[in-house]
Amino acid sequence: MSRRGDDRGFTLLEVIVALAISGFLMIAAHSMSTVLADHAETVSALAASGDREANGDRLLRQAALQVDLDNRAASGFGGNEQALSFSSWCNRPAGWLERCEVSVMIDTSKGISTLILNRSGDVPVVLRSDFRNAEFRYLRDVEAGGQWFRVWGRGISAPRAIGVIIDGDTAIVRMGERG
Repeated sequence: MSRRGDDRGFTLLEVIVALAISGFLMIAAHSMSTVLADHAETVSALAASGDREANGDRLLRQAALQVDLDNRAASGFGGNEQALSFSSWCNRPAGWLERCEVSVMIDTSKGISTLILNRSGDVPVVLRSDFRNAEFRYLRDVEAGGQWFRVWGRGISAPRAIGVIIDGDTAIVRMGERG
């Protein structure tokens, strides 16, 4: 015969309390994992966007540095506040450079502002998107702080640099070497 004090086991109340605490912990863990998964997707999307912008920036800088100022058959460099175009030497998948026409434009036709780079023979590349204001400027002279223009007429020369102004931030894209 056993005494009541010697019983080893759990009461029904203890089991219910333990299950309730376990359930709350599982719900909290699920909520935390859901939030972490959402944040991971956001971080991944931001990283992909940053990569696209960095690759587009590299592509524009490369085309500008390889501007073709000696090509008499080309139309030369020209641009205004919303678009620019010039001849350049473009890298090709086979590993060599080839002359190409480069154009960069600010497109607002679809309700979302987009900066697009187009090289002849290639698919257009979106450099940036979803901004409010953008415009181009052209550096003529670097003396005394620089002389910038809103329009660059077609001629025998190219500007020293292009200023790409997006929502108040300016990226300076240096043009190729001068002989």
